[in-house]
Amino acid sequence: MKVVAVRKKHGIQDPTTFLRLVSGSDAPAYAVISAGKDEVDFAANAAKINAKIGEEFAAIRRASGPMLRNLEVTSSVARPDLSYVP
Repeated sequence: MKVVAVRKKHGIQDPTTFLRLVSGSDAPAYAVISAGKDEVDFAANAAKINAKIGEEFAAIRRASGPMLRNLEVTSSVARPDLSYVP
């Protein structure tokens, strides 16, 4: 993935995971999962990263945008107290 290469080039090592999912007729799907203590922390970290790779990332988005059928941005809170751990 070009985004991963750009992040490595600029030494960005925050806990972000890039996944390619193949399931059903809408495959492939890609997921980018980033963490933060809260939404403010996430936004501050995203702003720092954007300051480093903003133009290169924008070029990747412009190139890949026409191929997207759907883009969804969500946030969630981990709740270990509700998770089943055998």
